[in-house]
Amino acid sequence: MHLKRIAAILLLSIFASGLTARVDAQNHITVKGRLDGGAGYRALLVSASGESVQRTLGSTGRFKFNRLTRTFLRNATLHFVADDGSYYGPTVLAGSGGEVYLAFSGRRDRETGTVNLGVIQMNDPGYARPRRNVARGFYTRERITQAADGVPVGVQSRGLVQIVSSSSKTRGVRIHEGEEGGIDTDSDGILDVFDPDDDGDLVPDYADPESAATTAQDSPFTTLYLGLGQTLNINASSLTPEQIDAVVGGEDQFVLIFYIPIAPEDVSVITGGHVVCGSPLLYCRSTADGGGTAVYSGVSESDNSLRGQLWTDLNADGSGYPNLESIRDGQAMVAGIQPRVGTAEFRPGDVYVVELVSADGAVESRRTFTLPPYFITVPAIKSYDAGFGTVELDYPLSGSTAGASSGNPIVLSGSGALTLTMWRPQRGSVSDYEASDIMDMGHLHYGAIVGGVAQEFTCAGYYSGLSATLSENSAALGSGDSPLAENGAVLWPLDDAAADAVPSASNTFTFTVNLRDCLGRAGVASGTYPVTLTAAGENFSGGANRAAVTVYVTIP
Repeated sequence: MHLKRIAAILLLSIFASGLTARVDAQNHITVKGRLDGGAGYRALLVSASGESVQRTLGSTGRFKFNRLTRTFLRNATLHFVADDGSYYGPTVLAGSGGEVYLAFSGRRDRETGTVNLGVIQMNDPGYARPRRNVARGFYTRERITQAADGVPVGVQSRGLVQIVSSSSKTRGVRIHEGEEGGIDTDSDGILDVFDPDDDGDLVPDYADPESAATTAQDSPFTTLYLGLGQTLNINASSLTPEQIDAVVGGEDQFVLIFYIPIAPEDVSVITGGHVVCGSPLLYCRSTADGGGTAVYSGVSESDNSLRGQLWTDLNADGSGYPNLESIRDGQAMVAGIQPRVGTAEFRPGDVYVVELVSADGAVESRRTFTLPPYFITVPAIKSYDAGFGTVELDYPLSGSTAGASSGNPIVLSGSGALTLTMWRPQRGSVSDYEASDIMDMGHLHYGAIVGGVAQEFTCAGYYSGLSATLSENSAALGSGDSPLAENGAVLWPLDDAAADAVPSASNTFTFTVNLRDCLGRAGVASGTYPVTLTAAGENFSGGANRAAVTVYVTIP
């Protein structure tokens, strides 16, 4: 080949390479900064669609997010996870008084391709802000966060705050196409994925039908089951942190469940997943950080061979992080775990990033979740009437208490009716600013569920004598008026209108359920059965938060 032609080709190649680099630089953005005092923290950048990227901060507190697209950064927000693995708070980019701005615009410095936040300061009661104002072009005024003296209104209460909307702030809750997981519905400064009450109505998402049908639907949920003799409830008797920790961190009683639905178009692509936990989260940390304490208990459709293992040992994808299990022919990724740690190491607000991967190990999706408020006690029986007069229970219960075992059940009269006066279950406080460290849980659903049978069925239609805060779901039966849960019947048809409250022994509710007639409708013979008195939240993608106490009853 002629030397001049070779030279021309080389020059053209060099030019093309340079052009590609400039085009690449034009299409990507870097966000960087330094969190003062942030050693060991994590910076989490969450897009409006809910995708996230994170960086662990070293001793200097510096972080850098490279090669971000404008689409990702537009309306994204920056958050920090504390060095104990819990959510610290959002980053305020600009604003003062009653309105502040948290969302990036998607723009960058033209010369450097960077959004440099400089030194970022942490502020009480849990938010961050750059020491110097962020340039006007780098944040958007389309997203408005309600504030008081420049502080987002949700940070003090960690999102459990009453929000009064006004027309001037409606831009803060506007949802654009493709935006769901990374929005702040109530504009309180706490992103929905971190907010226990994402619509600002003081009803936690686990008990709020509006939230459970939208942003909270894929959140982790918990279950807690105790026998009558194990009843734990602060209104029934004194309660110590050690007693709570023994249950939450105990064996085969408390379970945390991740349930991630996979879109039909992604089933053939996503083959696995894992949960990225920070090293401070002892129950779910990676093998590189020493492994976690959580034991895998699975869900109803799990592979039995996986049960009983340390969750951290489930590492089929080779990531070193505790893996999710594929069920329903790849339609969902799940994990059911017993944390085996106490409440001091298992806190509402613990942050997880779920990574869904393809067969070659490539991460196809990252989604952020936080541990929501969870049951630390169960509903408790104050008194009952089996047809022979009221019996008051004296806590703590002894082994001879009627109903504590199948050998010593509560025996119903011929009417088959059981009247119960009960205390609501409790959760721990969401923040230091709640009225009490332990709160009675309101807005739950209740039901008596007969166990030891082939198919679960509802007693809907056989409840009466409801106290003032209770009402019965009129559409609780399944298709064709079936009482069977598999046909869509609601197992907990009583709705409680009471709000969360400071525990009080006088804070009770009452109902009567005719268990004889309930059995008869389901075609079940009379006998002695375990009856699970269940308090449940709203149905999420994989199930509902539940706490229950089981009592043995002889039903005529």
